[in-house]
Amino acid sequence: MRTRIPLVFLLLLAVVGACSDGDTSPQGGASELVLAPDGIGRYAIGQPADEVISGVSATIGGADADSSDDNTPLQIPDCALPVTRLVSWGNLVLFFADRSGTSIFTTWSYGFDPVTGNADDIRGLGLTTAEGIGLGSPRADLDAAYGSAISYSPDIELELETFTIDESASEYLSGRLSSLAPDATVQLLERQPGCDETTD
Repeated sequence: MRTRIPLVFLLLLAVVGACSDGDTSPQGGASELVLAPDGIGRYAIGQPADEVISGVSATIGGADADSSDDNTPLQIPDCALPVTRLVSWGNLVLFFADRSGTSIFTTWSYGFDPVTGNADDIRGLGLTTAEGIGLGSPRADLDAAYGSAISYSPDIELELETFTIDESASEYLSGRLSSLAPDATVQLLERQPGCDETTD
């Protein structure tokens, strides 16, 4: 049986608290980084890590943390999807894995900053899907954008709700809402398959 654990909880375990490194000033091109099931902007799943990292950094500024650096604040979480490297720009986190001797882009998450341990969008990225859905989008906008393709799963104990978009596809989007209320807003968006998938 598969148990889904939101990435935000996995990453909370990995935060050790450190100052960010590198140039973090926004470059004004965040709108180019459209969130999609097959990648982010023009960077596709399976593309070499160096190309993706340098391209994203050229668009929105240098990364805040890289798990491959010495004294990094990031640790690789344990998940079913192979992951060997994480790179974060505020609350945008890209995941990479080694395949046939090459590090490649495997998935992304947007909404939790593993360096600060919170969801604040300190870099003001304002990333969205092609349909205009991003952090802070109300549930009504999700319904209008995706219609019958979206399904919700309430978690009464945590008082929040998760959702998936076109889950029958091999690659799709998932996320979390701020509460169970009708006026809840999007707190987290992720590409699936993602690092929140573990097996018993």
